[in-house]
Amino acid sequence: MIIESIIHFLHIGAAITWIGGMAFFFTTLIPALRSNLQPVERVRIMSAAGRRFKWISFASIGILIVTGVAKVHEIAINDSPSSIFWNVLWVKIFLVVVVVILSYVHDMVWGPRLITPRPGEDIEKVRYRVRLLARVHFAILIVIVMFGVILLHLHN
Repeated sequence: MIIESIIHFLHIGAAITWIGGMAFFFTTLIPALRSNLQPVERVRIMSAAGRRFKWISFASIGILIVTGVAKVHEIAINDSPSSIFWNVLWVKIFLVVVVVILSYVHDMVWGPRLITPRPGEDIEKVRYRVRLLARVHFAILIVIVMFGVILLHLHN
């Protein structure tokens, strides 16, 4: 019972860290930078903050995947959840895969191009893609949390 509690604690903690960090960016950091700094300075600060948060978010993703697998393993061994539980779980897993891909594209492909655009690249188009991707990413994270809550209720 103590191991399951620790796994659950780590899972929730990693989710809070990842989603909370993104929420901070959207609700506090970005609006503050937009209202107080010129675009060049905004990009410089956002880039520095993004590079630092990237490793926190990737660590959170790793913890979420490991603890998620452990939680599913424990449920599968000790219980026989309904087929709806497994259907909801597969949708959640699919969304997690999508969000991991979006994280990679945002953090490793498009995000860095805000600092070093390709020759002739329209920086406004890159900025638009990065913003759109971040918003979609965050929305999917919220849906994943919703599916987690549904799974909790289906399991109990």
